[in-house]
Amino acid sequence: MKRRERKITMRTTFLASLIGSLIVTSLLASGVAHADFAAFELDRDDAPAGRTELGFDGGVPLVGWGASIGLGYVARPLVLHKGIYEVAPVARRMTIFPGGAIALGERIVLDGRLPMARQIGRGLIDFGQPSLDRWVVGDLRLAARVRVAGTARQAMFVRVAASLPTGDDAAFAGEAGVVGGVALIGRFTADNGVVLAATAGLRLRFVETQVGDQTAGNELVGGLGVVAPLPRDLHASAELVGALGDKIGGVRGPSPVEGRIGIGVVAYRGMELGFRLGTGFVDEAGSPRWRASFEVAWSGDWQLAKHLPIGGESGTTAADDDGDD
Repeated sequence: MKRRERKITMRTTFLASLIGSLIVTSLLASGVAHADFAAFELDRDDAPAGRTELGFDGGVPLVGWGASIGLGYVARPLVLHKGIYEVAPVARRMTIFPGGAIALGERIVLDGRLPMARQIGRGLIDFGQPSLDRWVVGDLRLAARVRVAGTARQAMFVRVAASLPTGDDAAFAGEAGVVGGVALIGRFTADNGVVLAATAGLRLRFVETQVGDQTAGNELVGGLGVVAPLPRDLHASAELVGALGDKIGGVRGPSPVEGRIGIGVVAYRGMELGFRLGTGFVDEAGSPRWRASFEVAWSGDWQLAKHLPIGGESGTTAADDDGDD
């Protein structure tokens, strides 16, 4: 029993150290490249860490823990207009998204991601601003999802998210302030395994920013996705995501709409691969000319909740007792 308790303590300590290191690193990075000028984040990829199903949280279950590394590429996520000319401050951006997630019992899932990127573009030189920073760190994104009704096959969730301003907002790799959000998620799994998922919510920017003819404030956000199982542990997905910006000074904020298709595979026990392609349908900030992403996710069934009071379980059973006193 003592040996098992030592293992549990080591795992919990490692998890706490990992989360703490991620937060400290992010906060230290927040002072790297902030300028007097403030912009806003252009990459709206909001895939939850540790899962590869869709580009938004569609309520996919997580039994124990998950970790993932995503690679993303977006082209021309923002086009500004100056007279008769079009200006693309960020022509291309390549991003890596390390992240992790952990389930607390059957109803609660916590996750976080920290993007880091290299980008190419003119920046806002044409608007009298400095050149674009090439290497940037993004905002630390944290979220908690709670199942409020239903079962694993059909359920309703509430997701609360926060984006901490650790990124280079002057280079379009973060927000000028804290961004919060709350969304409802509905998920239905048919008898043939097809999944329908939908989400709708509110995204709150506590600092509004204006860049050229684009002003970013609060938004209504939503997404609709379908996932269909295929032979050989494959699945295909299609999704539509978008946002409706509020009016600031009589001008509507960016209202991007993007469509994506994807394919995923269970490559090995506890390991999944996912690939998605997308394109924006409107000429709005955050609606890229096209997008590609690849993600590798690992998951396991070790459950932290079993070893904490919130899990309602003792954490050690007769089957777990290895006989050590």
